[in-house]
Amino acid sequence: MSVIAQLRDAVAREPARLQPRLDLIEALRRTGSLGEAEEELRYIVERAPRRHELRFELAKLQYDRRHLLDCLKNTRQLIRSLREESAVWLLHGMTLSHLEGLEEAEKAFRRALKLNENNSSCLLFLGQVLQRRHRCTEAVEQLERACELEPENLSMLHALAQAALADERYEYAIELLGRLIEMGMDDLGIRKNMALCHHRMGQGAQAEKWYLLAQRLSLSDPEAHYSLAMVYLAQGQYRRAWPEYEYRWNADLPMTQLPQTSIPRWLGEDIQGKRILVTSEQGVGDNVQFCRFIRKLQERCEPGHIGYITPEDCADLFAGIDGVDEILPGRVLAHSRYDCYTPLMSLMALLDLDAEDIEAPSPYLKVPAERSHKWGGWFDARLRSPLPKVGIAWTGSSTHSANHQRSIPVEALKPVFEFDRVQWVSLQYEGEAELAAAQMQAVYAPLNVPDGKIDFADTAAIISRLDLLISVDTSVAHIAGALNVPVWTLLSRSGDWRYLYEGDTTPWYPSMRLLRNPEYRSWKPLIEMLGEALEVNFPDMAPKSAPAQKAAAAAA
Repeated sequence: MSVIAQLRDAVAREPARLQPRLDLIEALRRTGSLGEAEEELRYIVERAPRRHELRFELAKLQYDRRHLLDCLKNTRQLIRSLREESAVWLLHGMTLSHLEGLEEAEKAFRRALKLNENNSSCLLFLGQVLQRRHRCTEAVEQLERACELEPENLSMLHALAQAALADERYEYAIELLGRLIEMGMDDLGIRKNMALCHHRMGQGAQAEKWYLLAQRLSLSDPEAHYSLAMVYLAQGQYRRAWPEYEYRWNADLPMTQLPQTSIPRWLGEDIQGKRILVTSEQGVGDNVQFCRFIRKLQERCEPGHIGYITPEDCADLFAGIDGVDEILPGRVLAHSRYDCYTPLMSLMALLDLDAEDIEAPSPYLKVPAERSHKWGGWFDARLRSPLPKVGIAWTGSSTHSANHQRSIPVEALKPVFEFDRVQWVSLQYEGEAELAAAQMQAVYAPLNVPDGKIDFADTAAIISRLDLLISVDTSVAHIAGALNVPVWTLLSRSGDWRYLYEGDTTPWYPSMRLLRNPEYRSWKPLIEMLGEALEVNFPDMAPKSAPAQKAAAAAA
């Protein structure tokens, strides 16, 4: 008879005795029969609800089996009785973090640390929660404490390296990743993170080396190929980049899925006489940037043979693109009259285009006449001053995975809005940005564009009325560039591939000037740079009156 069978027999003979059942639970756990172990523990806890140590064992088992709601119910009960037990708060926080209750998880971990400040596991979990809440500097601090307590713990050192990377402390992250490799933790993820650090620091050659080393471990890894494309693109090596960029479809990226359709995908073959459908992908800015290549596609087709599926709110904006014969709003391919389709951002690879092919007629987007008239009247009624009209956008879409890295807190822009030689026009009118715009108006009093039903054709009409647009890296900057409106694009230190690793211009938009933040973790240097650019480009042409000079002197 097996040990478990013997223990079951003992439990059956004396069901009221606790020890045989505990022995059975331990045997079931050792043999991996966790479901049966949980049933036995639940049986005991229901009959002995004051045996808190047994409820704790049940909660731990439920956590291990990811029965998280059951575990949470038990940890909440335990907290009522064992408020001074660090281990209970730790398990409670771990459960909450898996359930995305990050704020409550942080509170639980901090309570656990208050009871046991040297709990390295709690420091690890707290650091990871803080990183997920985009409080990466605090995360690094907690994980450094964990590593001090367990310097040989590879998991903790790896977590610290990831937090340092997320905190844009790339040299520190490279040092930590190097230590992991020396300690024997040399895997695909480590090599890709090494490459990413060098890429974010603008060190293209080193980034390329590490991505190629990552591919040695997994030649088919789509993320390593896609990330290598980012390096080549940031170097302006477009022909090398596009084959690697096609791995985006398998790299589990947001907004990057091939459409589900029975229409065959165009792979570069002869399409004379065929009707081809171009499908939008990724964000509005990507569509604005790449729609210029549809006119080159038309050279392969006959007139009247190209359709373009655009995002719903971009249909009117793209209606006047050269080469497009039919605009189809939406993302669903249900148009059987077309013979094949191609994703928009695959056109450079399919048409074998390089840097010299980027330049497009300027402007290559057109504002619909009725929108131009509508917003012209709106501006004329509100902006009667002769001062230049300067639009500003300081944050992108909140759904963008890296929006917290490219967006500037509105409070940081206070010195900019105090510049009074221009008329400020806020182009923030969506979601959280709308609230920020309202707050800004209360403090700095710019002209706010009404939120209403505004699509991107309206946005283009507004931008076309400006003397200058100042924007972080988001769709409005692309629209200004496509309209040939002067635009200053504010870039984080680790900017996007389309702006290359260095320089204050971009081959994609002749009217765009790039202002690059020289630091990683503070916007202050960029704000100062922007203030200097405003002083140079909008000099004070009128001498101050005597009262105004006295007021300025008193304020100084």
